Formats: sequence, structure tokens, C-alpha cells
Amino acid sequence: MGLVRALVRYTGVAAYGYIPLDVRIVDFGKPLTNGVAGMNFVIGVSGLRGAGKSTFAKALAGRLRAPMLLFDDYAYLPPSLPPDDVAEWIAAGADPTWPVPALVADLEALKAGHSIRSKAGEVLNPASVIIIEDPLGRLWQTLGGLLDFVVYVDTPHHVALARSFLRELLDDDPEGGANALRRRHIKWLKGYVRAHETLIRLEGDLRAQADLILDGLKPTEQLVEQFEAQFFHWLTERKGQTAGEP
Repeated sequence: MGLVRALVRYTGVAAYGYIPLDVRIVDFGKPLTNGVAGMNFVIGVSGLRGAGKSTFAKALAGRLRAPMLLFDDYAYLPPSLPPDDVAEWIAAGADPTWPVPALVADLEALKAGHSIRSKAGEVLNPASVIIIEDPLGRLWQTLGGLLDFVVYVDTPHHVALARSFLRELLDDDPEGGANALRRRHIKWLKGYVRAHETLIRLEGDLRAQADLILDGLKPTEQLVEQFEAQFFHWLTERKGQTAGEP
């Protein structure tokens, strides 16, 4: 059975687009049954820091009733080897070999039909769809090959930078205190100036690796609706391509 036919039952086409009439959100959140482990679909949500990818990924996971893994929950867990200075890492070219073995292990466990415990302590059960939020999508060498569909939340990097700074400035109790926050912002701004050309290249690479590009300046609910229409359209095309599979 082809992957798409295992994921969704198709019985018709809605008048406004290629959306299966009998698809229910519960179909995506339905737990895997014995004997069908691995019959699931991994959606990656990528974007720059401050692009709004976490907000979108959480909204999408809620809509699809899907388990979600966040890159930031795993990036600094041993034996991951994150760069000492992320701003410098970007300025140096954003080498995509940063290993995240704990994230890969949890994803592979969900794909194999096993429940896991999130880094926040929540039990995540395997389902037909798994959401992963990470900055680089398929560009990650240790993760990209596990993604079936990649969404890029496309937000201009100056807007993304402003969003991330505002989020921290509005925090009444920033990590390390106000002076530490000031030092982090200075470091990020210096890195931003040095990495301007790298960010432009990185944005191009992220767009090129994506199956769907969403405008990060639009409201989250609108992005979820656009995803649903475009994703189901893509699934319909894939169904046609896999129709001859045994």
C-alpha cells in the first residue's frame, strides 16, 4: 500500500480545491494500531529565529491532533554538540551538521509506533502525522532525511529579528537578568550585521528545500488554513503518482 493511501482515504474532491471530502482531523490524530508502525507522515516546519514557526507548528499540531517535537527542546541536550555562539555559527555559514541525536531518537520511536515523553514531561503517542519544528528543515544532515513534507515559514529576517527581541524584552524575568539580556542582544546584533549575506543565502536555501512556503506575516489561523488546502492538494497529486503501486 502506498504511503498516501495509508494516510488518507480519498472519496471525492471539494469544489474549492483538492480536499478529500471524508477527511477528518481525527483521522490524522488516530493512534497507530498494532502491525502498522511506520505508516505515518512527518511534517517539518522550518524558518528563521522569530519567523513564527513555533506558533504555527503548535497551531497545526493542535488542528491535526498530532504529536509535536520542538528543536529547541533537544538542541542543547547531551550528546548534542551545539555551537558555542549561535550568532557566530550563522555568520560562519550555518554549517548544518549540528547533531541532535535525542530528537532523532524520539522521532524514530514515534515512527516505530512507540509513545515517548516530551522534554516538558508530556506523553506523546504515535499518530498518523508527526510535526517537527526546526530551523533548517531538510538542510539538517541528521534530520532532513526523516521529513516527508517541509513547510517554510517565510518571514523577512529583519522582522524575525524584531519579533525575537520583542519577545525577550517583554519578559519581566529574562534569563540571567537585564544585563545578560542586553549582552545577548548586542551579540545578536553584531552577528546580524556580519551574517547579513549568509542570512540572504540561507533564506534562499530554506525556500528551495521546502514543499510549501507560507507568508510569516499573515495570521496563524490563515496559515493553518492555507496549509490544509495546499497539503491536501499535494497529497492528491501524490495519490495519483502512487496509484500503480502494489
